[in-house]
Amino acid sequence: MRRSSPPSDSLPWPAAPPTNDDESKIGPGDMIGMDLMRGDLSLSAGCTVTIIRENRVFACGHPLFSFGKVALPMSRGHVVLTLASAMASTKIMNSGGVIGTLTQDRTTAVMGVLGPGPQLIPMDVDFRTPYL
Repeated sequence: MRRSSPPSDSLPWPAAPPTNDDESKIGPGDMIGMDLMRGDLSLSAGCTVTIIRENRVFACGHPLFSFGKVALPMSRGHVVLTLASAMASTKIMNSGGVIGTLTQDRTTAVMGVLGPGPQLIPMDVDFRTPYL
C-alpha cells in the first residue's frame, strides 16, 4: 500500500485534522480518544473525561503509558459498544475530529489542552506478504 498524499478528509500534513465546534464541546463523563496513529489506519485509546478546568481536560484516572510529558492528538470519542465484564469491562469507540493535544501522561491521570492538535509526522508504510 502506497499513499503519496493525505486522505481527502484531512488537511495537508503535518497538522492534525480539526474538528467541528459541536465535537469540541465536552464535559465530565464524555469520551476522548488519545490518537496513537491517524490516517488510512487509525489507532486510539479512549478514556472518560473526569473534569475540565478552563481549557485543560483531565481524564482516565490512570496513565496511558506513564510517559510523562507527551504531545498526542486528543480527539472526541464516541462509544459504539460496551463489553461488560465483572473482571474488566471495556468500550469499543470511534474517534472523531481532533479537539486538542494530550500534554501529560501521569500515574494518576492524563491531561490535555483543548484547541489545535500537535504537529504530526507524515509516514508512508509498505506492507508486503508473499501470500497476496
